[in-house]
Amino acid sequence: MKAIKVSDEVYERLREFVVDPFDDTPQSVIARLVEIADKAKKRWSAFDITQNDETRPKSMSERARMTNQNPDEAEVIL
Repeated sequence: MKAIKVSDEVYERLREFVVDPFDDTPQSVIARLVEIADKAKKRWSAFDITQNDETRPKSMSERARMTNQNPDEAEVIL
């Protein structure tokens, strides 16, 4: 088993994720956060190589060409 040091600020932030104060340890809280991060990464991968040209997001220059606008003047839509 490895030992890690965290700052007081990080430790206090970890305490915010405690579900059961009698059973949760820093190890169980970190493990739960890693599991959540893994699930999120699998679900929302920004670099999904399986996307085809029709479903991938358009670049600013592509969107500007589609609307006959100058890329520098294109409206930014987030």
